[in-house]
Amino acid sequence: MTKAAATHSTGSKKARASATRLAAVQAAYQLLTTDKVMEDIIPEFLAHHASMELDGETLLPPDADMFTRTLRTVENRRGQLQELIDAQMPAQSGEEGSRKVDDLMQATLLCGTAELLTDTDTDGPIIIADYIAVIMAFYGGSEHRLVNAVLDKIYKAVRI
Repeated sequence: MTKAAATHSTGSKKARASATRLAAVQAAYQLLTTDKVMEDIIPEFLAHHASMELDGETLLPPDADMFTRTLRTVENRRGQLQELIDAQMPAQSGEEGSRKVDDLMQATLLCGTAELLTDTDTDGPIIIADYIAVIMAFYGGSEHRLVNAVLDKIYKAVRI
């Protein structure tokens, strides 16, 4: 197989990372909304969701190591991740405390925060941009601004 053919069949490193982040958010969403446990979710995604479709386009399969590492961090450090998210979440006007978000937004913030903490080899803005893209794939409004603001503050708190 030529190098060009290998790249086409497996995708670029950036494309694989983006696909992995999308799959991680979907898996974390399952964790938040079902009674499934991570021991069931991870192998199910790697086996059955290897080539997911979005808007009629087949996505690249997730990088198994990156996918598993992100989800294990969500599972094992969820309390710490949630504290970081809550500390950076803007309060709704007229109310005290952090803004409440839906499960998909929560899954995105958990995965993004997990990766910002554990993947110090990847620039934070690249990680944040991919999680913004995930949110933009599911929402049509300004939800991506919240994800950007929260993850950017977490990035600055844990990396700079």
